[in-house]
Amino acid sequence: MASNELLQGLIEATLAGSAAALLVLALRRPMRAAFGAQVAYALWLLPPLAILATLLPAATVVVARLPVASGLVLPAGAAMAAAPVQHDIDIATGLLALWMVGALVGAGWLWRMQAAFRRGLGQLLPQGDALRAQAASAGLPATLGLWRPQVVLPADFEERFDPPQRALVLAHERRHVARLDPWANAAAALLRCLFWFNPLFHLAAARMRHDQELACDADVLAAHPRQRRRYGDALLNAQLALQTAPLGCHFGFGHPLKERIMLLDRERPTSRMRRTGMALLALAAGATAWSVWAAQPPRTQVLPAAGDFTLQIEYSRDTATPVQSVLTKRFGESFVLPASAAGDDVAITARVQPVRMQGKLAYDIAMRVEQDGKQIASPRMVVRDGQPASLRQGQDVAGRFRGIDLRMQVAARDPQAALKGAPILPPPPAPAAPPVPPAPQDMAVPPPPAAPAPPPPPRPAVAVLQPGAVDQASRALHPPRYPAEALKEGKTGITVLVVDIDARGGVTGTRIERSSGDARLDGAAQEAAANWRFTPAMKQGRPVASKVRVPVEFAQDEPTQQAG
Repeated sequence: MASNELLQGLIEATLAGSAAALLVLALRRPMRAAFGAQVAYALWLLPPLAILATLLPAATVVVARLPVASGLVLPAGAAMAAAPVQHDIDIATGLLALWMVGALVGAGWLWRMQAAFRRGLGQLLPQGDALRAQAASAGLPATLGLWRPQVVLPADFEERFDPPQRALVLAHERRHVARLDPWANAAAALLRCLFWFNPLFHLAAARMRHDQELACDADVLAAHPRQRRRYGDALLNAQLALQTAPLGCHFGFGHPLKERIMLLDRERPTSRMRRTGMALLALAAGATAWSVWAAQPPRTQVLPAAGDFTLQIEYSRDTATPVQSVLTKRFGESFVLPASAAGDDVAITARVQPVRMQGKLAYDIAMRVEQDGKQIASPRMVVRDGQPASLRQGQDVAGRFRGIDLRMQVAARDPQAALKGAPILPPPPAPAAPPVPPAPQDMAVPPPPAAPAPPPPPRPAVAVLQPGAVDQASRALHPPRYPAEALKEGKTGITVLVVDIDARGGVTGTRIERSSGDARLDGAAQEAAANWRFTPAMKQGRPVASKVRVPVEFAQDEPTQQAG
C-alpha cells in the first residue's frame, strides 16, 4: 500500500472514530438514566465499529468501457523539456514515520505502567481460585491478565472486608472476567496508541473504564439485590488505585466514588426497558457503520470488453520506440490492428482461431498485410496460449531495418471452453528423403547431404524520398479530385497548403496558406494531401516532424497539379 493511501486511511479512521466517540460521550448519561448502566457501557462499541467500517471496500460503480479518443499530435517545436525530479522526502512518508514513532512510544509507556503495577504487587500466592499479593497495594482487588485473567487480592483482604463484602468483591471481579472486560481495556489501550495524537481517544478511554465499573456494579446488584448497603461499604473500604494497570479491572477504580455509590440506590430499569435500549444500541451501531462506509468515495470499475481472447500487441516501425496496445476480440472475427501498429500506409488484418496442438491450447493466427491498398504478405503462425509470437515485415537498408516489427501474445478468457471446441492441428509432414543408390559392399555409405534452407521470401522495398518531397506513389493513388460543379463552372486556381508531417512521413494536419479563390478547390486539395506521404526532415541523423509547403493547381486546359 502506498504511503498516501495509508495516510488517507489513517485520517478517515481518525475522523470516524472521533465522531463516534463524541456521539457516545453525549449519549452515555441519558442512556444510563433511561436504560441502565449496561446499555451505556455497550455504547462504547460504536467507536471501534466506526473505525472498522473505514476498512470495508467502498461502493463500486460499474461503467462500460469508453472508446479511446485520438491523441493530439503536437509538432516537435511545441514539445517542452520535463522539469528535473526533486528527490525530497515525501510529506506523507514523513507523517507516517512520525505516527509510527508516536504509536511505539505510547505502547511502551502503557507497557511500562502495566509492568510497574505488576512489580509493585510482589510475589503472588494462590488463594482458592484467586491470587494474593504480598503487599496491601492500592488498586486491589483487581483482575489482571488477558489469556488467563485472574483475581488478585491484597494482603489485608480479610482484615479490610467482612465475609459478605468479600463475596461481593469476588463476584464483582469475576463478572469482569465473564464480560471480557480485560479485552475491552486492551482494545482501548490499542486505540490510544494508534491515535496518540488525538486527546479525544484518551478522554474516551477513561470514560469507558468508568462506565465499565458502573455496568459491573449493576450486574452484581442484580444478582444480590438485598446487598446494596454492604456493597457500598465495600466500595468505601477499597483503596483507590492512584496508579492503575492499563489492562486491569480495579474494584476501587480511581474516579470519584460519589456517583458510583449514589447509583446503588437508583431503581433498576425493567427488562423491557433494557431490551429497548439494546435495540436502540443495535440500530445506532448499524447506522454509524453504514454512515462511515457510505461517506467513502465510490470505487470505479470498468467492465472489460466482451470477447473470447485478449491480444497484447507491441509494435514498432523502422526500429522506432515500440508502442503497446491491448485488444479483446472473438474467435474467428476479422479485425484490423491499430493504425499506429504498422504505419499510415500499412494495414494489417488478422483472424485468430483456437486449435489443439499436442493436446494443449494454441492459436492459429492468419494475417493479411497491405501497403497502399495492395497485399504484400499473408503470414500465418501457430502459437501456444500465453506464449509470445513475432512478425517482421521489411528489409535491411544500409544496415538498418526498415519495416514492421510486430509482437503478439494471445490469452483466452476461458481456456477450457476454447480447448473443448478446438480442432486438432495435424503435425507438419516430414520432408521426403532423396533415394540413395546402392553402394558396393566394401564401401561405407556417406550420409545424405542436408537439404539447404530455402531462401527467405523477398521483402518489399521501402521507397527512400528526399526531405520534404511527396511520395509519387501515394500521390498517384490519391490524386486531387476536381469538383464536378467547379469543373462545369470553369473554376481554376492554385491552392497553397502547409502540410504538417511526422517523423515517419505521415500527414498529421493541413492548412490553407493561400486560397485558390474557390472553397471547393481548396477542400479537394486538402482531402488529397491528407493521404499523401512525404520524406521527413533529418536532424542530427534522425527523422523529425516538420512542415512543407505544397502548391496544388487546378486547370482545365492542361491539369498540372504540382507538389514540391
